[in-house]
Amino acid sequence: KKDKCIMIIHDWGSIIGTRVIRKYPELVRAVVIVDVAMMPQTNPSLVNLVMMGFIYQYMLATYFLVGLFPIFGAMFADAAIQRICKIFKSPKYDVPFTASSAYVYFYFQLNSTLECLGLRKPFDKRHGISVRAGAEFPPMPTLFAYAKDKDFKFHSPKFEARLMERKDGSMVVPFGDEKNKGKPEVGHWLAHARPKKFNTAVTQFLEKLEM
Repeated sequence: KKDKCIMIIHDWGSIIGTRVIRKYPELVRAVVIVDVAMMPQTNPSLVNLVMMGFIYQYMLATYFLVGLFPIFGAMFADAAIQRICKIFKSPKYDVPFTASSAYVYFYFQLNSTLECLGLRKPFDKRHGISVRAGAEFPPMPTLFAYAKDKDFKFHSPKFEARLMERKDGSMVVPFGDEKNKGKPEVGHWLAHARPKKFNTAVTQFLEKLEM
C-alpha cells in the first residue's frame, strides 16, 4: 500500500504537479500551490496561449534556440537570460539559469500550439487522463498562496473564489499589495521573499489536516 503524499508545487512544478494529481489523485493527500494555478482545460484556447507567449515565453523560447548555435550562440543567449532574471528579480541560485534551461518554454509552446491546431492529441488523451466537466480540482484539500503585487496573475479569479468556498480545509493566502504592481515587493518567488509568512501558512494548513 502506497502512502499518500503532500505536494508543494510552484511555477513549472505546478504544471507538472497538477498533471500528476489528475493522473494519480489517490496518491495525494493535500497540495500546496504556490503562485501558479494552471488548472485542467479540456479545450485550451489558442488565443490565451499566444498571449502568454507574447508576454514572456516567446522571448525565452527564442533564446533557447539562439543558444543552440555554435561558438557565440550560447554566450549571447546566456547573457540575455541572466539580464532577464535581473529584471524580474529572480532569486540567485548556485547554478545560474541559462538559455538551455529555457527549453521548457519552447516545447510547451510547440506542443500546446500543435494540440490547439489539432495536429497532436491533447496531453490528457495521450496519457489516459480523464477530467470530468465541472469536477472540483484539485480534489483534495488545497492551500493556494499567491502574490497580489504582480503585473499579471497565473490563476483565474473563479479558481480563487471556488477554493475559498470549500469546506475541506482549503485555504487561500495572498501576499503583497496590489498597489505595488510595477514594483513588486513580493512577486512570483513569494516563499523566498516572505519565508516567515509562507512557512506559517503552510504550518496552519497542515495543522488543519491533522484535526
